[in-house]
Formats: sequence, C-alpha cells, structure tokens
Amino acid sequence: MDLQTSIKGMLDARSALRSPRGINDPSYISEQMQRLTQFCGSVEEHLAELEEKIEVDEMNIFNGWRADGKSVNQAETLAKQEVGALKGQVKKLKRYVDSSWSIIGVAQSRVNHLSKVIVGQI
Repeated sequence: MDLQTSIKGMLDARSALRSPRGINDPSYISEQMQRLTQFCGSVEEHLAELEEKIEVDEMNIFNGWRADGKSVNQAETLAKQEVGALKGQVKKLKRYVDSSWSIIGVAQSRVNHLSKVIVGQI
C-alpha cells in the first residue's frame, strides 16, 4: 500500500471513531480500531524507509560538500538544510502514528466498557 493511501486510511479510521457510531457501537469501534491498526502499521513501514533515506542522503550530501572543500561544520549545516523538508514530513507522520496508537488504546477501553454495560456488569 502506498504512503498516501495509508495516511488517508489512517485519518479516515480516526474520523470514523469520532462519529456517534464510533462512540457507542462496540462492533463498529472494534472494526475501526482494526483498520486504524493496519494503516498505522503501513505508515510505520513507510517511516522506516524514509528515515533510512534521510540518513543515507544526509551522509552522501555531507560527503559531497566535504569533497567540495567545505568545512565539517559547513558541510553538516548544508546537509541538514537539504534533508530538512523530509525530516519535517517524518516528524509529522510520527505524530499521526503516535496519536493513532493512543486513540486505539482509548477505543479498546471504550469497547471493554460498552461490553460490560451491554451484559449488565456495570
């Protein structure tokens, strides 16, 4: 699954959990948690690839600047600037994933609570 599809699916599942059905219907909540879990896992796989790319690109850019005669500090600064946008994208995606795992945890608690209410244990 490509990254954009994974992100869209993750955000759609989160939105579904914010709906009235996503608050009161244990079966629906469970289904959306499963969807969210799968999309989060896919985004995390893409994050791993992006993080590797950043490291490799930054090293190659740094080495290129050093070969052009730049000092270590200059080469490091220039390399960081060149991969800055990609690092920003990674940070944003990490926030989405981290908050999605939190949502999954809360949703699981909600399903457990609703299940107890349904069977009259509360």
